[in-house]
Amino acid sequence: MKPSEIVNYDLRDYQINLIQDIYQQWKEGNTRVLAQLPTGAGKTICFAAIAREFACRSEKVIILAHREELVLQAADKLRKITEQDVGIIKAKYRPNYSLSVQVASVQSLVRRASVIEKVGLVIIDEAHHSTAKTYRQILERYPDAYQLGVTATPIRLDGVGFRDLFDELVCGLTIKELIKQKYLSRFRLYADPNPMSTKGVRMAQGDYSVKGLEKANNILHLSGQLIESYLEYAQGKRCLVFAININHSQMIAARYKEVGIPAFHLDGKTPDQERREAIEKFRKGEFLVLTNCQLFDEGLDIPGLEAVQIAKPTKSLTKWLQMVGRVLRPSEGKQCAVILDHTKNWAIHGLPNRERIWTLDGVEEKEKVQSSRKKNGEVVEEEILIAESETVLAEIDESIDEGQKIELNNSDETEKYWSKIYENLLYEQRANEYNKGWVYYRLKELNPPLFIWQAYGRLRGYHTKWATYRFQEQSSQSSPSSQPQLEFSPSELAKIFDIILSEFSPFTRVLMRSHTKLLTFNDDTAIIGARNSTILSLIRNKKAEIESVFKSVFNNEIKVHFTVEDSVLDE
Repeated sequence: MKPSEIVNYDLRDYQINLIQDIYQQWKEGNTRVLAQLPTGAGKTICFAAIAREFACRSEKVIILAHREELVLQAADKLRKITEQDVGIIKAKYRPNYSLSVQVASVQSLVRRASVIEKVGLVIIDEAHHSTAKTYRQILERYPDAYQLGVTATPIRLDGVGFRDLFDELVCGLTIKELIKQKYLSRFRLYADPNPMSTKGVRMAQGDYSVKGLEKANNILHLSGQLIESYLEYAQGKRCLVFAININHSQMIAARYKEVGIPAFHLDGKTPDQERREAIEKFRKGEFLVLTNCQLFDEGLDIPGLEAVQIAKPTKSLTKWLQMVGRVLRPSEGKQCAVILDHTKNWAIHGLPNRERIWTLDGVEEKEKVQSSRKKNGEVVEEEILIAESETVLAEIDESIDEGQKIELNNSDETEKYWSKIYENLLYEQRANEYNKGWVYYRLKELNPPLFIWQAYGRLRGYHTKWATYRFQEQSSQSSPSSQPQLEFSPSELAKIFDIILSEFSPFTRVLMRSHTKLLTFNDDTAIIGARNSTILSLIRNKKAEIESVFKSVFNNEIKVHFTVEDSVLDE
């Protein structure tokens, strides 16, 4: 199967490459392919070009979408690229099932069991939603069809990937590369010095509870902060606001109107016609601020959008990237997009152009970087360097200037190992706004070497002798060999872990083989790395079982620690 005359569709080079990669996977027998491309880079154009190829061979194509805006936008672009009429399967729209290309609302198609047969290709728009039962019911109807999922963020809310749903993942250019080539807009992100609180807010379905967020924050005071930051950084620009609930969104719109800034609120209950009219007025600039609740995290295609305001804390990287991605589409006269973050999302997830490696198992960061807020509110990121320096460790400071690096003076693997642990503890402390004493108690649990205590002493401004005293106290309370010894190579650690895994129950064995690895092992200590916080919670609950297996295999008490990536957390 080969794409014919793709270049005639005015596709960009990276879009052509992505399409060719998709066809190559199908050719190799991987019929379920997931394609990743950042928001604003043209995912719809790519799958429309592929749909045209199937339609030209008289093969039926179904595009699945979960909201009306996505259904209509996909249908519009498909008509332009396929140069033929496109059917819409959705309540209140008259269907024409004879057409080769159909864009279907998932909720509508799942209730219409046999309206379309012999489908050649099923495309899943915003495929990170495809775990829902309704999607699976539809896909099971077409077992012989090729499947193509498209998304900017190929992970679930908890960070786990889609290996259970797709055979292969193909990725296009990154946000950083697309900005460099001017296919996405440059941006500046400004962080509120007094961000929304998440203290005491419980989790619900993998993210912060909406009721908890509303209770933890003074919405009236917050709406005033939003207006102040808009006037300072984005005055006169078209701005999309993300709110935590309908009441919050309505209040923000009302406060904007009170100060003479034209604003409008939309949510999922707004009548369709009113919603379409409001979006069109916003496109034309008839009002400057559009507030919403869970409506435009995805699907809003307004290249002229100049700013977004984030008043919605989230633990989800997917939600964060989808929200900020709304403003990155380039347009004439738009020199730099503005992102106004009134949450701690920037500290938790990083800037949108941070280099990330997407896999079917989840996402990894390409390089270790540090986010920091400058005195003017702008957020910048610097790579954490391991380099020769007279300074052992530098404090992570919110006032750090752009270009200043965190430098480590490390000459062997053990020092590098401990330096990474310390840097990640500082990052977690800042991201969660913990007291600096939290770092002290984490270090007490880990028994680090002297130079780490010296770095912490400088962080707190203690006397130079404090670190020596603390280290001597630690040494007297622990065994002589309290430092992890990096004496096994990664391949040797993998073999040791295989021996351990063979002793576990089937469920635990499958879970740990797929989502964990043994990072460090010596006579009395083992450190196991988890892929993300969800997996970490699961294996923490099995700590007793894991330590029992280690004792059984090695006939020795082994203390097991758990980590996420390279940062050691609580046991």
